[in-house]
Amino acid sequence: MAAHDREHLAFLDVVVPEAARGSLMATLHATREHAAQFYDLLDALADLEPGDPRVAHAAEALTALLPADLVPPVSDQKAGGLMDNIFADLAPAQRRAVRDAMRLIAERREGRTQAR
Repeated sequence: MAAHDREHLAFLDVVVPEAARGSLMATLHATREHAAQFYDLLDALADLEPGDPRVAHAAEALTALLPADLVPPVSDQKAGGLMDNIFADLAPAQRRAVRDAMRLIAERREGRTQAR
């Protein structure tokens, strides 16, 4: 998974405008302390079905690990482009958990739901 993350970082380095690249990299750097937790959560989902109840629990846990600054607004979380590239290497349950976590973060940021 780390190799894929390096590929994603190289991809972001190309597609993110230079003016925004510094703040993006600073935000990503700040997430390093939670990387092991993030990967452990995803690894536990690798062989599960997307509808398994553990996926929803993992999504909720991921909300504490994903920086809100990196999560696009709900309206921008449709299929296509960069998001498809990032999710392509995830198993179905992993993809569901990360998408759900991003949706929860965006909704909370936009005031649509209350944090639990």
